[in-house]
Amino acid sequence: RYISVTGVQTCALPILLARWVLITLSTQNNTFLPFFPAIVVAAVWGGRRAAVLGTAASVALVWGIAVVDPRRLEPVDLAVRTGAFLFSAVFMAYVSVVTREALRRLHESSLASERDLAALETGRRRMALAQDIAGIGVFDWNIQTGEAHWSDTFRRNWGLPADQTPDRELLLSLVHPDDRERVRQTNDAAVGKGEPYQAEYRIVRASDGAVRWLSARADVLCDAQGRPERVIGVNQDVTDHHIAGEKLRESEAKFRGVFETSQLGFGLIDQAMEGQYELNDRFLEIVGATREGLARGEWSWERSTPFEHLEADRRAIEQLRTRGWADPYEKEYLRPDGRRVPVLVQASVLPDSDKIAAIIQDLTAQRAAEQALRESEARFRAMADSAPSPIWVTSAEGGIEFVNQAMSEMLGLEKEELTGDVWRGLVHPEDLLATDAARRAGRATLKPYVFEARFKRQDGEWRWMQASSRPRFDADGTFLGYVGMAFDITEIREAETSLRESEERFRLIADSAPVNIWMGDAEGGCLYLNKAQRDFWGLGDDISGFTWADTLDPEDAHKVFEAFSQGMAERRA
Repeated sequence: RYISVTGVQTCALPILLARWVLITLSTQNNTFLPFFPAIVVAAVWGGRRAAVLGTAASVALVWGIAVVDPRRLEPVDLAVRTGAFLFSAVFMAYVSVVTREALRRLHESSLASERDLAALETGRRRMALAQDIAGIGVFDWNIQTGEAHWSDTFRRNWGLPADQTPDRELLLSLVHPDDRERVRQTNDAAVGKGEPYQAEYRIVRASDGAVRWLSARADVLCDAQGRPERVIGVNQDVTDHHIAGEKLRESEAKFRGVFETSQLGFGLIDQAMEGQYELNDRFLEIVGATREGLARGEWSWERSTPFEHLEADRRAIEQLRTRGWADPYEKEYLRPDGRRVPVLVQASVLPDSDKIAAIIQDLTAQRAAEQALRESEARFRAMADSAPSPIWVTSAEGGIEFVNQAMSEMLGLEKEELTGDVWRGLVHPEDLLATDAARRAGRATLKPYVFEARFKRQDGEWRWMQASSRPRFDADGTFLGYVGMAFDITEIREAETSLRESEERFRLIADSAPVNIWMGDAEGGCLYLNKAQRDFWGLGDDISGFTWADTLDPEDAHKVFEAFSQGMAERRA
């Protein structure tokens, strides 16, 4: 749509020539002259349509005047002037429209340039902000002229003030002595060959003397002859990254130490459950594999798992895929020697990784201990059931956990029924308080205790039992409860009652006798004096401390003691 100057000039020459011919034929040259500025203004303001309308309005106005006042313009002259006017008006309108379009495009181009400049400035500010936040410093060094541009972040990374212009030697002097020569050689080689370079090195920051790590990357730009001309690059403070990496390496070293020395089997496996396994020595020992065989692919979890345990493995794998960890479960591994090894398996997916961490614990010793415990309990139950006396075992809370056959038969209840405190309902009401008091006293001190009480047997008879309970503890000294044994003392109790009754009858008869009756020990002490004897010696019912030898006449004491000793020795009167 652009019209060249040559094109406009080419159109203007014939139009001006035709206009001159027409004007020379006219006798009045200024008829349409006042309308030309209006046409130019209309074309510039309104464009092509306004120019056409302005031209038509000018012709109509002149012709209207000619109609109203024919004397002012002759018809021939009016026609000639109209033709000349139209030639000039079209040309001027065309030039004005082209000028208007050019001005419009120039204005739009100016606005677009302003927008581009604004966008460029916005992008520059964003880039500067991003570089500042990320700690990225930018530099541009002209090798040939020595001119350089260093961003504020670049200076800040080196610890230089904002108004200081650094140079190559200053920056090299701030590089850590252990890294300085390496950085110099890397820089010189890149500039000499015109190749990009990348390096990480330590600096001694100028502002505070702190040792920091910088990562630098740069491109070397060459001129038309291939000679290095400029170096454009960035640097970034990566100290935190190095510290994090060092901590990560330390953490990995600690993990590796635990991984290799743990008594548990550790393994790292791909989530696809395929490929290489990374297993520690304990894992290999448990499953009976070797590291060489593992490298050759001779061992896999699936091939070494008995068929009946595969379903448990599949459930665990599904849990790992859906939630990232599996419930602990027990399974067995089939070793190359044919032995089955029971293990406890725990597994979870490592965060931000495609690895599964698996831990296995060898349960062989635990299973053996459980078997030994079961056998020990079986022997205890067999011995307890063969004992004629009732035996029971209580928990730490006091409830019954085990009774033998003798106790079950004595109380007339099945073993399964004798749990908790059921036995208390079989104690005689008169003995229950004393029984509870003895139990509380024993449990308060965790010492043995004994009590006697009457228990109701299955046939309804009350039997006296003497119960002896001793505390039991585990290997760590934790209180587990009591184990007790009871003896039927009903006959002893009845014999004691009969003896008391016999003694009471003897005392009644002896106290009623009119003769002196006494019993004494070998040392002359008195064990019993009937009423007649107590009256004889003037004693009351309490004879403690009384010795009959003190009542003898000294002249008779010798022969009495001699006779008493001889009778005791010969066991005669």
